[in-house]
Amino acid sequence: MQASVQGPAMRVLSVSLRAAEGVDVSVMAEQFGGGGHLGAAAFRCRWAPRERTGSSNIGARVHTMP
Repeated sequence: MQASVQGPAMRVLSVSLRAAEGVDVSVMAEQFGGGGHLGAAAFRCRWAPRERTGSSNIGARVHTMP
């Protein structure tokens, strides 16, 4: 997974998904507004830093990009 940080309040993650043959990672990427194909897909999402939310569960803090 690759991540880049933008902005002080919310962070933007650029997530790149790769999978073994026969695994359709585009299904996961589409859930977050991204896309791709069987072996490779990507999406971007926003999330609040742990110190702002008090949580270490990224999944609870992910917001899809507009």
